[in-house]
Amino acid sequence: MRKTCTTVLLICTFIVAFAQKAFKKPLDHSVYDTWQTITNERITEDGKWVVYVVKPQQADANLVFTDAKNTDKFMVPRADTVRLTSDSKFAVFLIRPFYKDTRMAKIKKKSTDDFPKDTLGIIALGTHAVTKVPNVKNFKIADKAAVMAYLTKTPADTTKKATPGAPGAPASLPAPAGHGGGLGGRGAGAAPAANREGGDLTVKNLTDGKQHIFKLVTDYQLSKNGKYVTFAVAATAREKETKSGVYIYDVDKDEAKIISTGKGTYRNLIFDDQSKQVAFTAERYPEKALVKPYKLYYYNVARDSAEVVAAPGSAGMHTNWAVSGDGRVYFSKSGVNLYFGTAPIPKPVDTTIVDFEVAHLDIWNYKDDYLQPQQLKNLQRDLKRSFLAVIRPADGTKKLIQLGNPGIEDVLVADNSDAHYVLGLTDSGSRVQSQWEGGSQSEAYLINTQTGVRTRINTRLRAQYSISPSGNYILWFNRQDQNYYTYNIATKVKTNITASAGVKFVDELNDVPDDPGSYGTAGWTEGDKAVLINDRYDIWSIDPATGKATNFTNGIGRKQKLIFRYTNTDFEQKFIPVKQTLWLRVQNEENKNWGYYKKVIGTDKAPERFVMAPTEYSALTKAKHAEEVIYTKSSYQNSPDLYISGNLKKEIKLSAINPQQAQYNW
Repeated sequence: MRKTCTTVLLICTFIVAFAQKAFKKPLDHSVYDTWQTITNERITEDGKWVVYVVKPQQADANLVFTDAKNTDKFMVPRADTVRLTSDSKFAVFLIRPFYKDTRMAKIKKKSTDDFPKDTLGIIALGTHAVTKVPNVKNFKIADKAAVMAYLTKTPADTTKKATPGAPGAPASLPAPAGHGGGLGGRGAGAAPAANREGGDLTVKNLTDGKQHIFKLVTDYQLSKNGKYVTFAVAATAREKETKSGVYIYDVDKDEAKIISTGKGTYRNLIFDDQSKQVAFTAERYPEKALVKPYKLYYYNVARDSAEVVAAPGSAGMHTNWAVSGDGRVYFSKSGVNLYFGTAPIPKPVDTTIVDFEVAHLDIWNYKDDYLQPQQLKNLQRDLKRSFLAVIRPADGTKKLIQLGNPGIEDVLVADNSDAHYVLGLTDSGSRVQSQWEGGSQSEAYLINTQTGVRTRINTRLRAQYSISPSGNYILWFNRQDQNYYTYNIATKVKTNITASAGVKFVDELNDVPDDPGSYGTAGWTEGDKAVLINDRYDIWSIDPATGKATNFTNGIGRKQKLIFRYTNTDFEQKFIPVKQTLWLRVQNEENKNWGYYKKVIGTDKAPERFVMAPTEYSALTKAKHAEEVIYTKSSYQNSPDLYISGNLKKEIKLSAINPQQAQYNW
């Protein structure tokens, strides 16, 4: 009797399950686009608020705000590109046009200017009130202050008179250098791409709400501490009170002054980390000039105006070369070194020849580095190519040191950009064989940033190179002998640092007719004391000078078939501090479970298991000043939803992005 009842129960269970499945809808092409994903997830520095974007395949995205307990939730339709202030009190984001409107503009092939415009959104966390600003080009927030700036696409209506100095009134810019004006309001700026057509730059203090507007701004940047704003102005002929040039606004003194005057194109405005120096590139030639070489300008906040520190003919500049307007400009960590790009001055176009009377011919030789289609595809990139140079603008000599050139196109600078050496790489002359070998062979050079002298480290070698954060070592993986090597810059000694470890650091499952690649590195410890390198399962801590190798994960990975990988939860961190506790993302190779372990660097204690489950965990994003982390979890049954936790053992689910999944046969 019991056996019969059990059989009947099983049959009934099967019938119910079959009926439930039968009434669910089948998946087809019509529903794929409704499936959603989570992007741009962020957590405030105090760990109390989380923001994330829920994005469908083809539809309008939504920005979601929630507190860490998931009790106060608020959604802004069509918003994304969110940024949080360092005080954890404000969020700034862009509200996009309706997807259908943007799609229709693309179908009708409208110009970019005729596309629907973005709207800026500002919200004080904990409230549901959104301040909106239409027609915004871009925005940015100061790294260490609750100040921001944004540039609108169209200038304000100047037909309506505003009281000078009133909050929100467009500012009349001051006279040339040395004459600061009281402008009312505080703020900071950001750095969009340079644009000859200026707009209104609004500088806003989010804490007290004060703001000020500057007209005809084409480019702008703010200092990290939010105390200064620098911006470029392109005045029109009818603007009598506004002068073209570059300005700097002192927030504490509430003054702005012009530091470089004249019509032209200003680009690459940048502050140093200490917010005391400014650099930018500019060309100030007549509109009809056939060639417009750029110059590099430098300004110190203690001075009255900016000065040219690099130009055609400057000491150290190659003949017929100039500063590149397309190259990146940036200061070293201490502000001593100023890096920028240089390039040959292009030949002027012969305007006496009509284009349609000229024959166009592309010539390719089988010995060329690249095939003709690739040459044509990369043409615009190559025309804008620049070569890294460095100058010390405050030391008096202002001698330019050329680091890169057409023979050494790639130059790698250490995170400690004050290091005396950089790494130069070139595969010129070995690119043709990459068509059948799968990759090119590079030469590596050590380049002195004070003299420009080059020392060759390696001849042709198929390798992956990097430079340590403090600039003490060159690291590379030799794909042919399958080992990692270091070059000690101080002692000029090369060392095979993985030969003694006794394991392979290359893809053990490589199944293609090519040299196997490596499993990569996890990072460097503070002061370049050790480099963490992955094998198939474990992470090894290796002394870059001697090659002494220690299994950082205590060999647990290979023994238990667990794949350990380091997850950096602080993206501003360039190296791993001593004694720091590291989160290790783990996958069980046999049952495909995922989870996290913890390990204190510098100790012999084995990694501590925190969680393992039949679900995939994403990388962790940690609050800067709290223990809370956010992450997604997913499996073949569950969508990747967002969670928050302090230790990964007790967690709170923040999202449920695909409830419609329950309606379909999954």
